[in-house]
Amino acid sequence: MLMAEVRAQMTQAWILEVLGDLEAFARLNGLPSLAAQLQLARHVARAEIAAVAVPSPADVIGADKLPPDTG
Repeated sequence: MLMAEVRAQMTQAWILEVLGDLEAFARLNGLPSLAAQLQLARHVARAEIAAVAVPSPADVIGADKLPPDTG
């Protein structure tokens, strides 16, 4: 993983903590529907953060080393 992706994941990880805290608050205060939506939001955030962190082949080996686009 490139250093830029590591930094991006670290700077975006706070949102997972915030959503987790909000979900816990909702559960503790009798708001089960809100808690379920916040849990879903955490899953979506985790997936999107992970997708951003995946480098493209060009980032890994260099765009000049990729075969030409034949499409």
